[in-house]
Amino acid sequence: MKINVPVPNPIPFALLAAGSGGAQLFTGNGNHIAPRTGNYLVICIGGGAGGSGGAGSAAVANRIGDGGRGGGAGQIVAQIVALVLNDNNAVVIGAGSAGGAGGVAGADGQPGVGGVPTTFGALVTANGGNPAQAAKQLGTLAAAPVGALVGHTGGGHAGGLGGNAGLDVNGNAGGNAASYGGGGGGGGGTALTAAVAKNGGAGGNGANGVCIVIPI
Repeated sequence: MKINVPVPNPIPFALLAAGSGGAQLFTGNGNHIAPRTGNYLVICIGGGAGGSGGAGSAAVANRIGDGGRGGGAGQIVAQIVALVLNDNNAVVIGAGSAGGAGGVAGADGQPGVGGVPTTFGALVTANGGNPAQAAKQLGTLAAAPVGALVGHTGGGHAGGLGGNAGLDVNGNAGGNAASYGGGGGGGGGTALTAAVAKNGGAGGNGANGVCIVIPI
């Protein structure tokens, strides 16, 4: 989607985010046609990565599975480019990626998927976020660090919250990222006081990227 509107000077962020005249906000794939010859500020954010799933616990008393890691935020690139009237640049918005599955009883969680780059023609590239590493088994409950059950928050602005878990329950899923390029939250791990197998929570999904083009 592309939104055009006249740009005031200075530019309030709320107007820019909503879209205004010479400025163009791309939240989906499209083409930017330069309305004049001159310099443009191009701001691109890559897609966020998915969080990893929390580890599951086998049917062994006093065992613990680690909470998943949050997915990395998409790269933010702000670059000034010189364009000629009617230059046509394809804008490709990087997709946010899926979180990893939670580990079944006694298995590690699955890693999240890396985010996809956002590009403005061949001139500007913002890389996608780095995938979250898989959550591992931590051994005995007594030796586990404080907060080990909790999934980690995803990277970037409004990254997904990590999933939580208590004793002898399945881990909760990590939250999906809530803003452009944010990483997904990690899934919650599991801890056992009794010999009852439990699963880790799934990692949350990363958010799609965005591209803003502003005549300057």
